[in-house]
Amino acid sequence: MKKLIAIFLVALTLAVPSIALADTAPDISKVPYERIYGNDQYDTAIAIADRLGSTSEWNNGGQFDGIVLASGNSWEDAIVGAPLAEYKKAPILLVDSSPDMATSQKTLDYMSKHLATDKDIYILGGTVVVPTTFEEKLASMGYTNIHRIGGKDAPETSLLVAQQYPNNMYEVYFAGLNNFGDALSCAADSAYWGYPILLVDDNGLSKDQSDFASKFNIRMAFGNISDTVSLKTEYAGDKNFVTFKGTNVYDTNAKRTQRHYSDSIVYVVQGEKFMDGLAGAVLAARHKGYIILTDPNSVLPETEVALKDLAYEEHDPVWRGTKSFYPNLVVFGGPGAVSDSVVTSIRQILASNWEYNDNW
Repeated sequence: MKKLIAIFLVALTLAVPSIALADTAPDISKVPYERIYGNDQYDTAIAIADRLGSTSEWNNGGQFDGIVLASGNSWEDAIVGAPLAEYKKAPILLVDSSPDMATSQKTLDYMSKHLATDKDIYILGGTVVVPTTFEEKLASMGYTNIHRIGGKDAPETSLLVAQQYPNNMYEVYFAGLNNFGDALSCAADSAYWGYPILLVDDNGLSKDQSDFASKFNIRMAFGNISDTVSLKTEYAGDKNFVTFKGTNVYDTNAKRTQRHYSDSIVYVVQGEKFMDGLAGAVLAARHKGYIILTDPNSVLPETEVALKDLAYEEHDPVWRGTKSFYPNLVVFGGPGAVSDSVVTSIRQILASNWEYNDNW
């Protein structure tokens, strides 16, 4: 019997593909990196807009086809606006609680230089988060096509935003209101594919949200919202209801990478504060990239798993051998948001020579 077990274990070992790390120390110069950031979230959003404006698909002589405006003091509306922004080729810019504040004025000044007065402006959220004084200010600047997309709360706004662009009716994402990282984990895919993000409170989906979601082939819930009684009841036995829930936001983010095929750029943002990640999903979508969440001061085991998974997929898209290709790294936020030591650790992981051994 022991002999049979030993034979079985040897056979199993030979049959299962494995990932191994080469003995040589990683050369981090193989993973070029840059930071995109400003003095605050408003400047960072502008820096991201500049980068979007330089891409071939969005390059229009320094002018945009539209602008999506959202509050820089909360995360909900900006994140769910990513697919709308991608569809309209309109970067997400942030404003403060008043147009007279210096933080808002930076955004308004940028708009006056990069958006013609006959182009569209989409204000996300109700008048509590973005007051009507912004519409008045924009009108005084000569803008004539100002559209507010806002409901009575963030879940209703997320539904209204989702109805503003074509949906391919394949996937719809659910995320809760208690952790921005869960929504950000799916935001790049949402923007790239046009999959909507519906924000869900602890009571579950509203009837209108449920009716909207029923039109999609697959429904995905991220983070703790997947445990709500209403969702479990509504989708009990539904094989097309998929959940991504980890022990924390970084683990949930890592689980998401296991079904994702990135392009040549990995985007990293801190997972403790929402500010730097608000406008980044649209840029990540431009390169079919993925947003990785990290602790500001250390690479947690969960984040390391996510990075290794992306490095492995990037190095070996045909599932054999080692490909001499390494993804670039883009960090949203300055050293105060993601420390230099964390960036170095991430580059070491991505530069490691992950070898895929297929013994089938």
